[in-house]
Amino acid sequence: ERWGFAALAGWLGLCALVFTRLSAAGPLLRRASWIAPLAALALCAGLPFLRGPTYRDNEAFLAQWLHSDPAAAQPWISLGEAHERKGNYGEAVRAYRRVLARNPDTALAHASLAIALANQGQLPRAEAHARRAVALDPRDAESWNNLGGIRARRGDLAGAIENYERALTLRPRLASAHNYLGLALRARGRLAAARE
Repeated sequence: ERWGFAALAGWLGLCALVFTRLSAAGPLLRRASWIAPLAALALCAGLPFLRGPTYRDNEAFLAQWLHSDPAAAQPWISLGEAHERKGNYGEAVRAYRRVLARNPDTALAHASLAIALANQGQLPRAEAHARRAVALDPRDAESWNNLGGIRARRGDLAGAIENYERALTLRPRLASAHNYLGLALRARGRLAAARE
């Protein structure tokens, strides 16, 4: 519908051009030249009423999606992410666990659950889920980076460094892994390596 207004402007410009050319023509033809832009205006004004249902927020859309397909994993993961953005980590954990109850081998659900648990301060559980995520999808650089972050928060800087390096092997331009690797190296007293 956003392009409808551009089309309307185009119609109006075209009709203005035609109108100036038809100024010598009779009044009936001049009046007829304005029918097209009026029809375009009516169409553009009516488009918002012709759309399907709209959702005020992400959660309403996800609730509708879950209602239509309660067994799907992605809407539960998306709902968990929506809860995390609002800081509702308990609700996010419940959403991710719903996915894992149906399919315990969903790497994204384990990775997301690890982040939510870490945000709640449940680091041992978070690490277990982060380890499961990288076991299920060892080519996911973000999961390796997240595992490194959890291990760093638990005080295992050597393990965190290994995880950050693995993330950077998979995705060399992952900025957060570069940043956290530098911080972990600096904390271990390896300033020269941290500067690289």
